[in-house]
Amino acid sequence: MNPNWLCRDYQPGDETKILELFTIVFKRDLPLSFWLWRYRDNIWGQPIIRLLFDGDKLIGHYAVCASRLIIAGQEVPAVFSMTTMTHPDYGRQGIFPFLAEQVYAEAARQGYKLVYGFPNNNSVHSFTRKLNWFDCGTMTSLVGKTPRSSESHHEIYLHSPTRFNHDWQADLSTMIDESRIHTKRTGDYLQWRYWGSPDSPYFPVIVLRRRSLIGLAVLKLYDDGPTRQTFGHIVEWFCADTPAARSSLLDACFHFFRTKKVGKISSWVSNHELRSMLETAGFMPENSNFHFGCRWFDSMAPIDIGDKANWALVMGDCDVF
Repeated sequence: MNPNWLCRDYQPGDETKILELFTIVFKRDLPLSFWLWRYRDNIWGQPIIRLLFDGDKLIGHYAVCASRLIIAGQEVPAVFSMTTMTHPDYGRQGIFPFLAEQVYAEAARQGYKLVYGFPNNNSVHSFTRKLNWFDCGTMTSLVGKTPRSSESHHEIYLHSPTRFNHDWQADLSTMIDESRIHTKRTGDYLQWRYWGSPDSPYFPVIVLRRRSLIGLAVLKLYDDGPTRQTFGHIVEWFCADTPAARSSLLDACFHFFRTKKVGKISSWVSNHELRSMLETAGFMPENSNFHFGCRWFDSMAPIDIGDKANWALVMGDCDVF
C-alpha cells in the first residue's frame, strides 16, 4: 500500500466525497437522503466506514452497517456489508481487501460476531478468495406472471397502513421461522426499513381478522426503462399458519400488482408454504446475479453459517431491494 495515502475512519462531512465517488464508480447518483437513512439513521447502531485518500482525493471506501441476527434462537450482533468502492484510476492495488480487513477488525473489537452480505459479480471473488468469506452461492428467485384474478375473502380485512402498529408485534412474532438464521424483525426495524425509506417506496399489505394480525407482506415496484414494463417484488412475507390466511395475503398481493399493471412478479422465497402457492400459480425458479456470503470473526459459529439452507433470506435483507 502506498505510504503516501491516508487511511482513516469516516468523519461527518465526508458524505460529499463519498457520494461523488459513488457516481464515478457506479455511473449513477446516490441521494444524500438515502445515504443518511441507511447509515446514520440505522436503528441497530452506527456504521463502520473506512476511507482511503490520495491527498484530498477519495480513492477507496468500504462500509458495513449494524445489524441483528437470530441464530439458534439467540440474538447475535452482526454487520451487513454495504458499499465497496475503488476509484477506477487506482484499481488492482489491493485497496478493497486492505480496507475490509480494517473494518472487520474494528467490528470484532466492537463485539460484532460476523459479517454477511450480497456481493455482486465484480466483488464476490475478492470476498471469498481474499477475505475468507463463505461462498453460499447465488440467490434463486421464483418468477411468474401476475394472475388475472384471485379469490376474495370477505371475512378478512385488508389494508395498506401508513406505519407499523406496535399492537401487531406479538402476532408478528408467532409468524417468524426461528429454526433458521434471520434478521431480527421488530416493529421498529420494519418501520425503519420500509416505512422510513426515503427514496424507494414500499407498499405494505396487512391482513387482519378481528383486529389481530394474520398476515403482512411488503411489496415493491421496479420500472424497467428499456422495456417500459413494471415488475413487482414480494420483499417480505409474514403469515399465520392457516390456508385461509396464506391465500388471503397472497391474493391481496396479486390484487395490488394488478392495480399497478405489473406483468411479472419475483421473490426470494424462504417460506415453504409461499413457495408451494407460487409454484402452483405457475412461478418458476430463476438464478439471479446476487451472491450471498458471510464470515464469522472469532470462535466457531454455533451453526453452519456457510450453508445457505440454514438462512431464511428474503429480498428485504438485501440493500438493492
